[in-house]
Amino acid sequence: MKIPHDAERLMDELPQDVLNEIQLELVIFSGLSLIEMGPSEPSKKQIKKHMKRSMNEHIKLLRAAKVALDKSGGV
Repeated sequence: MKIPHDAERLMDELPQDVLNEIQLELVIFSGLSLIEMGPSEPSKKQIKKHMKRSMNEHIKLLRAAKVALDKSGGV
């Protein structure tokens, strides 16, 4: 799955400590998402849906972090 251009730009603009926090939130998000799929091996459709949801969550977190950084007078 290709990372959207705006996500790459946001990752370049945010400090590493913020990116680390986002990464931790994504690990938790992904873990919970996989648990929701149940104990059996997920189908290709489920994996594709999981990847899309994870990417959307990643972009949402990046945008929120950038807004918070801008409001605080950061980078």
